[in-house]
Amino acid sequence: MGGRRRKFKKLFDGSPATQWQPEDFVIYLDENLCNCAPLLAVLRELNVRHERHLRHFRPGLDDDVWLPAVGSKKWVLLTTDKGFRYNQLEKRAFRRYKVRAFEFSRNNIGGEMMAAALRKAIPIMKRLAEKTSGCLLASITKDGNVTVKWPRS
Repeated sequence: MGGRRRKFKKLFDGSPATQWQPEDFVIYLDENLCNCAPLLAVLRELNVRHERHLRHFRPGLDDDVWLPAVGSKKWVLLTTDKGFRYNQLEKRAFRRYKVRAFEFSRNNIGGEMMAAALRKAIPIMKRLAEKTSGCLLASITKDGNVTVKWPRS
């Protein structure tokens, strides 16, 4: 009676190589933060892969020169620079290169406080980076809360 039972195959939703993986989460510390010892200590302690600006680029280099590299490598930018939110040229480069960035909402809180905020924010940053394929700008408060600035959902 009847033929063989059909096996249902799970639909394949893309190559694993093209999907975002948690181990792909790499934080890029811009020039202002790349030598901040407390931030570097937290990243090492939490085993978060990171790249430092001065290991790749010379000091004082314009953002529009290094932003394409950060975007193309899908690194997550960590900065204190508010220019990305207001400068139209930087905003355009941000969108063009699909940069995902997190900025400290206040850059005068000191390295220790930024490190404590980053420690709390990392899990949220990972989730946002995972679900965002285009550009992203989010703010990290001194309490470690994360707020998406744009694009707005």
